[in-house]
Amino acid sequence: MNYQISIVTITKDNSEELLRTLNSISALECPVEIVIIDGSERDNSKLVYNAVDSCHNVLYERAKPEGIYQAQNKGISMCSANYILVLNAGDTIINLSSTVFSNLTSKAIYVFGQEVRTETGQKLGEYYYKHPKMFPHQSIIVPRSLFEEYGFYPLKYRYNAEQIWLVTLKNAGVKFYFYNFSISCFYLGGISSTFNFGMFRENYIYYRLQNVSVANSIIISYIKPVMRHLMSGIPRKYFLTYLKKNV
Repeated sequence: MNYQISIVTITKDNSEELLRTLNSISALECPVEIVIIDGSERDNSKLVYNAVDSCHNVLYERAKPEGIYQAQNKGISMCSANYILVLNAGDTIINLSSTVFSNLTSKAIYVFGQEVRTETGQKLGEYYYKHPKMFPHQSIIVPRSLFEEYGFYPLKYRYNAEQIWLVTLKNAGVKFYFYNFSISCFYLGGISSTFNFGMFRENYIYYRLQNVSVANSIIISYIKPVMRHLMSGIPRKYFLTYLKKNV
């Protein structure tokens, strides 16, 4: 069967949120190939398989990759559709029909909007990204041919490999098209929501690739997130310990 899109999701000890994701995909009317990479360590395989059984056209592999992007690369390599979307376990598809694919080509990347919700499901807003600071990967459709041409996500980056891969393609002249409607719902609480200095460093690299000045890249990547977390109550002792070890 010719699938219009392959949706890659990775999961680790997260069967309940995986089920939420799969239920949203199974409701789609367009032909979909679902690729699941399961890195679970606990013995929750029964729950995961029950979730998988609730959907059709599923490729499932139990693996223990070294990181998120290694798992995503593995899933992408298994895809057979011409277009690929990477959707975290827990996030959902909300509006993806056959009409979305009518004007797509194999030489561009397509960026749609996304809803953002809290971990409990409260809707915070709906966002569209004409000039994004960060690309909303749950709402990006990438032709498989671009992975074949430019390679997969660079594994030397632990937190931001996908963003750096996208801006590298942008700098190489690949076209990006932006749409003012949402196709996914992003739930807060994943790795992108954590306080992590390694992530800040990779954010800095990302902004410099976008030709943001050194000063502004430092402000955006380090100073602003540190101030936000200090104001939100992150322990002062933790912050001072980090500075003593790394500055």
